[in-house]
Amino acid sequence: MTVEEQNAEEKDRADAEKEHAGAFEGIYDRMPDISVKALDRFILVCVIALIAVVLVGILRANHVF
Repeated sequence: MTVEEQNAEEKDRADAEKEHAGAFEGIYDRMPDISVKALDRFILVCVIALIAVVLVGILRANHVF
């Protein structure tokens, strides 16, 4: 097996692994200009906002507001 064949085989194997990766696999690598800490804070704020919206909806459905 030549070096070129080995490189092609390794590339195919790496591509196959990328296809089976999770939805958030490598998300930080695709956003190099944003720090991990800032992205984590943004995700946390979005989750808190979603919980708040759901709670307000539940309370309005029960005529609390």
